[in-house]
Amino acid sequence: IKADKPSEEALKKTPDNVNALILRALICEKLNRYDEAVGNAIKAVTVDSSSFAATYTLGRLYSLDSRRRNDAVNLLIMANRIRPDHPYPLILLSNLHKPGQKSSYLAALSAIPEYANAPEVVFESHMNRVYNRDHRGVREAYLKLFNAYPDHPELASAIGGYFDFCRQYDVA
Repeated sequence: IKADKPSEEALKKTPDNVNALILRALICEKLNRYDEAVGNAIKAVTVDSSSFAATYTLGRLYSLDSRRRNDAVNLLIMANRIRPDHPYPLILLSNLHKPGQKSSYLAALSAIPEYANAPEVVFESHMNRVYNRDHRGVREAYLKLFNAYPDHPELASAIGGYFDFCRQYDVA
């Protein structure tokens, strides 16, 4: 990546620049230098804990390491509280869920009032029902979800895909 050296130089000049730290974290991640990426993201959060980009980046990096999943969840919840209008933290939180898990992040998120009805969390809980072959429950829940969020493009696309799947395989 061509930006490796320039980003390193930028950090030497302004070591507490949150944007430079985040950029450096992203570059190190692309270069498979995970520990360095995490170090830069940690420093960015330390410099400015109210930065959505820093908090989300560190949470996303932690989500890649199964040993840091709980830390990832906490950081992604913080990122969502900083920018509740941004869908990425909730999408990533819901994706930390693994179908069939008895105790999952998804179940924990669903228990938090501010996340219980978030479209991304509700969508993933429906996907878990698909995994468990509760197709009738999924269809009813999808219709309810679509009525609540008719302008959510990802949900509309996923719901349409699911109904196509049901028609194609004659699933009730």
